[in-house]
Amino acid sequence: MIPESIAMVALGTALIKQKYNWKQITFAGLIIGAIGFLLQQTPIKYGVHIPLGIITFILVLNLVLKLNILKSATASLLSFIMVILAEMITVLVQTRLLKYSEEQLLNAADLSRFLFSLPPLLIIIGLAIIMQIRLHHKKEIND
Repeated sequence: MIPESIAMVALGTALIKQKYNWKQITFAGLIIGAIGFLLQQTPIKYGVHIPLGIITFILVLNLVLKLNILKSATASLLSFIMVILAEMITVLVQTRLLKYSEEQLLNAADLSRFLFSLPPLLIIIGLAIIMQIRLHHKKEIND
């Protein structure tokens, strides 16, 4: 949860072309990840966690990184869309190419579930790092 939150902050801020250092990104991601973890521990219906996570993401970007609400919302929604795309691609690869059934993916034991969830996390981390490097490189060239 926390590595994904840090990657989502890095990806979201890069997508809206806002430059932050890794300390700021990590701090915001830690807060989002901790709140997200706490939300998952509550007896709230599953579908309610996602909008609450998005609201948390927006508020943390606004309060911690001092982004205005519109940019915070844009970064949040874009990074959530990227996570959804990464998960969709991963599930398609796992079901179509690797021939796992959806039941195997959903009902996997803890270790298998962890292994099945790694590819989208790695995709998001990779994209976040690449986009942050490009953003910082472009800003240095333009400055």
